[in-house]
Amino acid sequence: MTQYLIEEFGEDDGVASALVGQFMSGTWMGPESDRIRSQIGTVEGWMGKARQSPRVLTWGSRLLGYVNDRLQLAEHREAEERF
Repeated sequence: MTQYLIEEFGEDDGVASALVGQFMSGTWMGPESDRIRSQIGTVEGWMGKARQSPRVLTWGSRLLGYVNDRLQLAEHREAEERF
């Protein structure tokens, strides 16, 4: 379903934002960086399965960039909290 939405409507900012919001939401226990690393693995898995879909790869690449940026911030914050 997600791949269909990305292929058909992925350039629509509202759809793209809703998909990212759904992906990023949720609760977890433990370090935020662990959660984000898991999300990175999920996105990389999607991209591996969607090699034939340029739109999905483009969307996934943008999401991966965003999630990697969040990982850096989380790791920095967690390192500061240890001191």
